[in-house]
Parts: sequence; C-alpha cells; structure tokens
Amino acid sequence: MVHSLTSTTFATANIHIRRAFWLSVLCFFTLTTSCKKDKFKENNVGKGLLSENDLLGLSLIDTVSITSKTILADSLRTDEVSENMLLGSYVDPIFGKTQAEIYTQVRISGAVNFTPISTNFTDIIVDSFYLQLPLISTFYGDLTPQTFEVYRLTENLFIDSIYYSNQTKTTGATNFVASGFETITPNTTASVVIDGETKVPMLRIRLDETLAWEIINETGNPSLASNDGESGFVKWFKGLYIKVNNPSQASGDGAILAVNMQGAESKLVLNYRDVSDVGNEKKMFNLNLGAQVAYFNHFSHDYTSTSIDNQLNNPALGNTEFYIQTMAGLNGEIDFPFLKNLSVIENLIINKAELVFPFDFDGSSPYGPPTSLFLLAFSNEGEKIFLPDQFLGSIDGTANTTAKTYTFNITTFINRVIEGKLENSKLLISPVGGSVSASRVVVKGKQSSAAKPILKLYYSTY
Repeated sequence: MVHSLTSTTFATANIHIRRAFWLSVLCFFTLTTSCKKDKFKENNVGKGLLSENDLLGLSLIDTVSITSKTILADSLRTDEVSENMLLGSYVDPIFGKTQAEIYTQVRISGAVNFTPISTNFTDIIVDSFYLQLPLISTFYGDLTPQTFEVYRLTENLFIDSIYYSNQTKTTGATNFVASGFETITPNTTASVVIDGETKVPMLRIRLDETLAWEIINETGNPSLASNDGESGFVKWFKGLYIKVNNPSQASGDGAILAVNMQGAESKLVLNYRDVSDVGNEKKMFNLNLGAQVAYFNHFSHDYTSTSIDNQLNNPALGNTEFYIQTMAGLNGEIDFPFLKNLSVIENLIINKAELVFPFDFDGSSPYGPPTSLFLLAFSNEGEKIFLPDQFLGSIDGTANTTAKTYTFNITTFINRVIEGKLENSKLLISPVGGSVSASRVVVKGKQSSAAKPILKLYYSTY
C-alpha cells in the first residue's frame, strides 16, 4: 500500500536516513543542509508512467511547500499562426477588459478595369461595399452588440515577416465603416442570405463609398494590374486595420469572436453598376483576404481596478490564488523553495511526481478555463526551456472540469532538481493555444481557504 509521510513510517521503513533530515521534512523542508546525496542510478530516474499497482509499497511525500504568483505574459507570435483570427472585446468581472484587433493585407485576384462604356466615370454607381468576415461557431463571452471600425493601413505588411501580439501598424485617420452601420450583434450560427444565396455565418460590415471610389479611381494605373511589384496593388493598398470601439461595455458584456481568414467568404465585396452599359446590370468585384495574405492579431488587456492589478503590485497575494489568461495576458509562476533539501536522502528515487492545481469552475459561466496548460522550466542560465517530461508525452496538464483540477506528471524534472542538474526549481504555467483562443482561469494557491495545490512525490530508495 502507499504510505503517507509520518515519523512512524520513517522509523520503520527508512531507518538508514538521518533523524535530523526527517525532522526537517516534517517542518516542510525548511532546514538548510550542506549534505550531498549519492548520484542517482540513471536507469531509475524519471519513472513517471506508473499504475496504481506500481505505487503500492512506495512512500509518499505530499508536504512540499509550493509558492505561486501571477505575472504578465510575454507577447506571442500571431502572424498566420492559424486560419482563424480573433476579433472583438469583452469585459470580464474578474479579469477586466480584453480586446483583439486584426491587421490584414487585401489582394486582387487579377487585373481589373472599372472604366465604364461611356468612359465617363460619373456613369459608375456604387450600390454597396462590404467587408465580409466569416465566423466560426466558437466565441468567448456573450454575443452582445459591438461597434466595429475599419481603417486603411499606411504601413506595409509582408507575408514573410514575423508579427507579435503587441505590435501595431500605422493607419489613416478615417474610419471607413458606413455611418449608421457601425454597431452589429454578432451571430456565430445563423446563415446569411445575400442576393438569394445562403452563406456561412459572418460579420458583414458595410463600408463607406469613399473607400470604394479610392479603388475605382485607380483604373488605368499599375496598382490595379497585379498584386505585387513596385507599383502592385498590395504596395498601393497596404491593407486594413479592423477593430472594435466599445468604451461603454459593461461587466459581462461582449465577446471575442473567431474569424475564418481563409474562408471563401473572407473578402471585400464591391457591388456597382455602369449606367452607360446596356441593361445597367449589377457588377461585382471581390478583393480577397486569406490565401497569400499577411495578417496578424493585436491583443490588449486592461486590468485597472481589478484584483489582478493589485496582485501584480503585490505578488505574495498569488499564494491565495493566481491568474492565467490567453492572448498574451497572464501566466502563473510557481516554485518549490525547499525541494532541494530532499537531496540529503541517500539513494533516493522519485518514481512519480504529480503536481495538482485546483481551479475555479462554473459550468454556467461564459468564461471557461483553458482546455490545457503547459509548463516551462528555467535552465541554469535562466532561459525558459521545456520540461524533460514534455518530450516523454506523459506530462498532461488537461483541465478536468469535474474534479476542477489541472494535473501534471513532472517526475523527470523533479529528479533533476533534486540531483542538482537543474539549479532552479521555478516553473512557468501558461495556457495552451494562447495566440489563437480566448480563455482564462483562477487557480488556487497554498493559502486558499478551499482546495490547495499539492505535489505528490512517490519515492523509493535503493
């Protein structure tokens, strides 16, 4: 059977271990020691894939002290990392306001000439000009009305360049969304009917005719002859900046939407007529987003007057609870400050190390947790590195919404810290999919009045 950590167990099962050390263990490993342990046998270190039967007969330490805090996340790469881009804003009752914006190129499918039959451009009538952004069903928050804005870029984008979530590009001052059409209530499931054809769910943002006329008036210039080159379309029309402007959004309002940038309906649609043409039939010209187009997301978070803002200024509060958020928002940082004291145990093998973090979860809340978290360690030079357990495929980190826990198998990492191969016992906790999805979670710390984090160390000696 598995034994818990008690003085009786130590006396009967580990009589060869120093009494002074065991007293230090019962005091949560606070005793500093200069003793050195023997080198582990390499073929016994890092045995993390153990069944319940395998754990029988092993001893258990579950009193290792764990400290935690919230830190701001680094920026994330967001250029073409997915066919989906995030757009919109919401106000979280705990995490404050989060916003996602899109910078994108626009391309023409081929040379175009808008010259009317009469050659008199006053015979061109613009019926409508729309920006279409197809939506996938997934969203984060509440589908309340949002106010959209669209600006023309004045700075080039390049498809072979790298862009991060904290970057911006310069734009013109004019918002080209047509007056009276700025506010839209998104619907991620309802089909849209256009000219009698049923289309996928989308944001269909009507644009002002002035932007359409900027394109039409380029007729005859090299910019409408091709996409690329010194005078090509993407050099002249550098792209669009798509954002929301929701200053009066209340707590609980708004959502982050997922836009399918590679979808067939992801485009600008210009409907116009040439009244000098026989029949005066409607013509359509599409400008494409998606394939062979550079695009990236910009993310921003406002933690003003939230408990997060208070904790970032007072990190010790993270020992009660700490915060993790995607979209380059927040990470957790944990440490096991007395873990190395285990090195005084001679011939120690950690057969399984299981780290369990409880988190808040309400199935009725629109703010669900990240489906998975991952851990990063720190090298002896202070650089972020993957845990060795990551490469063994057994680290886990998936959210269990029934137990309300994240569980990690970090056996090899723990052994290497105890061995002295890794000098730093700190770990960084980040959400998986941080650049392509919206989510957040409140994780419990050691001073939580409810469930607390625990590191379970199943060990043996040889």
